[in-house]
Amino acid sequence: MRSTTLALGLATVVAGAVLTAAPAQAATYGVTLTVSTSTADIGKKVTLTGKVSGKGSAKKSVVIQRKTAKAWKTITTVTTSSKSTYSKAITIRSTGAGVYRVAAKKSGATSTGYSPSRTVTGFRWLWLHQQTQYSAGWIYAGSVEQLGVSYPHSLTLLDKDSQLSWGLGKACDKLAAKLAVADYTGDDVESQKITVRTSTGSTVYTVGQPPVAIEAATTKGSTFLDVSRANPGSSVQVHLLSARVHCALDDLPQPPL
Repeated sequence: MRSTTLALGLATVVAGAVLTAAPAQAATYGVTLTVSTSTADIGKKVTLTGKVSGKGSAKKSVVIQRKTAKAWKTITTVTTSSKSTYSKAITIRSTGAGVYRVAAKKSGATSTGYSPSRTVTGFRWLWLHQQTQYSAGWIYAGSVEQLGVSYPHSLTLLDKDSQLSWGLGKACDKLAAKLAVADYTGDDVESQKITVRTSTGSTVYTVGQPPVAIEAATTKGSTFLDVSRANPGSSVQVHLLSARVHCALDDLPQPPL
């Protein structure tokens, strides 16, 4: 009789353990995020789109945040549609990597939810003659007129030893410039050759008139940019016209020596 009673008692305990429900987990908003582009120039707009899921996600105000050195900073808000989607254009205001996320704040029993973070890198054009540079020989910086066209922000290699170098820090993806010899060079115009060298390769350009464009992607991923004569014995003046680089920096670093 005792054994029957003990068995029934154990069965009751086991049954109770099985029937005891685990505490319900609090609901959290789900948030997705997509950016229209991963790179943009300062002043340009990037569109953030996504969807919020959870109770009351339609017509809900959500916040767009940008990561700072110490915390996430709210930069703007947007209200979801009747289908719980959102879309908001933001302006890129600084160079370098900007990290963004969207937060749907707690409402009732539903906890705050965050989207995955997305990175947008801001770029700007930098005039080379205004940046820290290493130079050898005689260099002129300023406006140049070539075949009746004015080119501001130019540089000129004035003698046979002229050379220019800049640090790029792997932060620049484009170079915009043209090369040309001075208008008065006459018969020597086709004999001038200029080497444009970076840490990823080099190209020799035959420089004459009219000006010749330097390859747009020359600087991509490079740590430096160097412009020098391929025929250093020549003293014919060669212009680097309106030269600028497109970088995720406000200023170029010191050129490597």
